[in-house]
Amino acid sequence: MDSLWSLFKSPPLPSSSSLSPPPLYHPTSTDSRLPLDTNNHVSCLATNSDTLYVGTHASVLEYNTLSHSTLRSFVTTGANVSSLASSARRLFSGYEDGSIRVWSLSSGACARSVIGHKGPVLALCFTPEGKLYSGGQDGGVSEWDARSCRRRWMLRGHSGSVTALCADGKRLYSSGADRTVRVWDMSTGRCIVAYQEHQSQVLTLCLGRDLLYSAAYDGTIHVLDIGTGQTLRTLKGHTSPVHSLVLSKGKLYSAGDASVLEWDVKAGRVTRAFEVEQKVVALVAGRGRLVTACVDGEVKVWDVDDLGEYRPG
Repeated sequence: MDSLWSLFKSPPLPSSSSLSPPPLYHPTSTDSRLPLDTNNHVSCLATNSDTLYVGTHASVLEYNTLSHSTLRSFVTTGANVSSLASSARRLFSGYEDGSIRVWSLSSGACARSVIGHKGPVLALCFTPEGKLYSGGQDGGVSEWDARSCRRRWMLRGHSGSVTALCADGKRLYSSGADRTVRVWDMSTGRCIVAYQEHQSQVLTLCLGRDLLYSAAYDGTIHVLDIGTGQTLRTLKGHTSPVHSLVLSKGKLYSAGDASVLEWDVKAGRVTRAFEVEQKVVALVAGRGRLVTACVDGEVKVWDVDDLGEYRPG
């Protein structure tokens, strides 16, 4: 399976003439290709401090980006990993069979395993308050006690797959294949508002200070003012689906096709664009570094500061 997004039927992309892609550049510094045995497949990434978690087939690889070594593997049987989230003490993994597992990072053992959804678990989100949220292809969003793995409630509102989740302590944000972004009150489980600004399936979310970024299958990125509920800007640079959005050092980065774009959000323009050789399926950020995972299973670490030195390709 090329990626989890192949589970969705989608409208055709706009023609290349309707969007003007930015010129691609190549770093003069050598990027870091991680020596991971991914068996040519990566479905998702998660990061916590200097530790990177890589979902590949039925296992999750734990990799230390400082020592450049694989620490261990969290292995299951029967289902592929489809989503990841982590905390200081636990790793959470979602699977294509609808199950969710909680792993102890101290022992490496699976502490809990539950059936969370009917179909793939496409999104996981852990909050500092000790809550775990999951979103599935079944259109539901579940809230769990992260320690006991007891479900508090199932939130219904999306009419298609739930593709991404993020939270700010008071509100939970979810995106869906139904082209909506929904805002939920975390104390009551009530849907506060549903935004229907996108013209195609919303694939990913990223939460910033007072701003919510959402990206869609048609390559557009919307910038939403959380306080006013107004869409401030629509960013256009990708000509293919945008699967990942991250913030690093105050900059927004988006991954789509075989490129990662850096944005000046206020100006609404691309400041840098770099090639990743293969289609990017996942992008995470941490400690001034970007990590990309490609469709061929290759995982790379990029230093954001080093990316400043470019020559035209």
